[in-house]
Amino acid sequence: MPASNKKVTKPSAKVAAVRKAMDKNIAKNVAKRAAKVRAANAAADGREANAAKAPKVTAEMKAALTPKGFGSLIVGGNANPAKPTKPAKAGKATAALTPIERQAIEGILASDYMDGMTGNDAVGHRVWTWSANPFASKPTFSGAASSLVKKGFAAIDGAGKDACIQITRAGMDAFEATAAAKPVAKVAKAGKASAATTKPAKAAKPAKASAKPATDGVKAPTGAKATIIAMIERKDGASAAEVCKKLGWVKAGATIGRAIKLAPFKVRKERDADGALRYYREG
Repeated sequence: MPASNKKVTKPSAKVAAVRKAMDKNIAKNVAKRAAKVRAANAAADGREANAAKAPKVTAEMKAALTPKGFGSLIVGGNANPAKPTKPAKAGKATAALTPIERQAIEGILASDYMDGMTGNDAVGHRVWTWSANPFASKPTFSGAASSLVKKGFAAIDGAGKDACIQITRAGMDAFEATAAAKPVAKVAKAGKASAATTKPAKAAKPAKASAKPATDGVKAPTGAKATIIAMIERKDGASAAEVCKKLGWVKAGATIGRAIKLAPFKVRKERDADGALRYYREG
């Protein structure tokens, strides 16, 4: 292309001055903005540093800022001092077994699935809840089992027919403690002989002969329990399967346990060749 014939003229002094002034203003604005940015960054850094140095607000400080605790800021002490707790009396157990709870534990120990274990061996051994009911009604055992769980004497897992129950260490300790406790006989205080002792005692009337034998206050077993005791008294003893077959039942573990308690002799438990638990008369 041919070169242009127009001449390039330099800007006039006025235009150059205007441009110079504009460049100066732009530089000032840029410097101001940079200064603001630096100031903002410094302020942010200062807040972070102060936050790091600031003491942590404790629970006591928060309590002192409440209307009730505001007096502690004025007086310099705690406006609501905690009341001193009384020391627990020594010698008292935190919880004890009730008669129904103790009977429930006896039912657990008498379960066929306990395999005759007692004491430390029975702790933590799971058995079906339906096999451990020693009561005539299911709700009674359910209530006793719930009470044992609340006290920490037993643990239940599963639900319905799949529910299992086990005795805890605390439960076994409480059970053995109540078993070891014996009533203390009251001793009569020595005193002056009463005037009644000087009178001659009246002759006792002869007791009438009774046709019923004396039972020493213990109710003689009857029905299924009497049948179970008779089967255990045999030379070969009896197993739960034999008892169920004899009585026409599906299970008999709890009833066997109650019958053993009523038996007038000691009962020994052993496993036969098939692994089934058998009951024998001791001696």
